[in-house]
Amino acid sequence: MLGKLADLRRRQEQGQNLAAAPRTVGEWLDEWLRMKERDGTRPSTLQGYRKLIENHVRPAVGQLALDKLTPTVIRRLLAEKTDSGLSATTVRHIHGLIRNSLGDAEREELVHRNAARSVRPPAMRQVERRALGVDEAKRLLDVLRGHRLEALYVCALTVGLRRGELLGLAWSDIRARSRPPGQRRIGRVRRAAVRSQATGGSGHPEPCSPASGRHSGWGRRPGVVPEA
Repeated sequence: MLGKLADLRRRQEQGQNLAAAPRTVGEWLDEWLRMKERDGTRPSTLQGYRKLIENHVRPAVGQLALDKLTPTVIRRLLAEKTDSGLSATTVRHIHGLIRNSLGDAEREELVHRNAARSVRPPAMRQVERRALGVDEAKRLLDVLRGHRLEALYVCALTVGLRRGELLGLAWSDIRARSRPPGQRRIGRVRRAAVRSQATGGSGHPEPCSPASGRHSGWGRRPGVVPEA
């Protein structure tokens, strides 16, 4: 009994609000997602958070009391995910999600510290990816000639947009003036198509974040595609 009182006193001195209703990790993550949605987090980002939570975090620690989520528990969770064959990138995303959600819990005084800050995510392994050579790209385009998605692949090969950006590309992004004959210029891509959570298909285009260096970069260095 005295030990429990001492623990409560210690947590109160460290800044934890002991009057707050107790929450499990899963309950806090649900509340945290609603907070992020109200704060204007992009739908695609929220969708990624939900996928990580439902596939990896909730099954492992969702029923654990929020203030019992320790660095050891988090480290073991990340190790289990790594040992299961999950990529280092995904495991780092899991760690980042837990760290960010606990950061907000700390600010709300629901926990006295962010336990994830003490845990090192797995190191990234450098993987060299092979790009198509010019001759290979030409052969691919020859095979795709006349295909209903030919224009999509031409843009992908010559401009380098991401898949969502390609699917969100509109005629308003194409600028034909001030270019040599036979070429058109892609200006700034302001949207990307987002997969619908309800149907699993491609949903309505979503605005790209102006803070993203990739998107603002397309405004500075426009892509050029051949005239069809």
